[in-house]
Amino acid sequence: MSFEIEKKFKVLNYDSVANLLENEFKKINTSVKMGFWWTENEDPWCPVISDGTHKISKKNIEIINKLTELKIPEEDFQFIRLRILDNQKYVVTLKNKTLVNRIEQNIEYEYECEEETFRSIAKFLSEGFYIFYYNIKTTTLFTHNDVNIELSKFNDLRNPYLEIEVTGNNKESLEKRLEEILKLFADYPIVEEPENYNKLSRNENARTLENKKLKDYSKEAIKQLQEIVDFV
Repeated sequence: MSFEIEKKFKVLNYDSVANLLENEFKKINTSVKMGFWWTENEDPWCPVISDGTHKISKKNIEIINKLTELKIPEEDFQFIRLRILDNQKYVVTLKNKTLVNRIEQNIEYEYECEEETFRSIAKFLSEGFYIFYYNIKTTTLFTHNDVNIELSKFNDLRNPYLEIEVTGNNKESLEKRLEEILKLFADYPIVEEPENYNKLSRNENARTLENKKLKDYSKEAIKQLQEIVDFV
């Protein structure tokens, strides 16, 4: 487990921000991430754009642990995310997210796993759970000592976004570290954005999604996932 504290910004000029980052920080790599957010839901007929409460309950974490070699803490989570990086790396993430003073403060458990483990989890989830959000994210990662800086473009959002993230076990020291590092971005062409990507996507794509039910959205997303990892 780790605390993840991050600040997100809408990028107003991608090229300018990219150039500033390359001049000031260490560039690590660029990767393409396909992410799929799953939830339990008693009403698959609800509109996908509704602000429902998402949950993965303890009993289902217990089942996932029995199906795999993962040792996820057996407690309730807000969601489970399956992510594929560059079509070759498989990551399972569980989070409980909070927003404190417009800064995300999350408890996160993340596991890189073998493809077969990933398939087993995807198959289990596809038989009784729903994908409430998915995206394709192209990210360039920079670092500054213990800080991760991500500049990303999304398939479902008009603007790019900048995320500045610190992780560790001491919440107070992480808060101070983030406050310190944010001073370096004062002159960047960026605007603070507290909303999560799911909400941003819902707002931008409301016209397309307004008549779509959760079960139909999830079916389309599962099809996208199966094109990369066949788990049927």
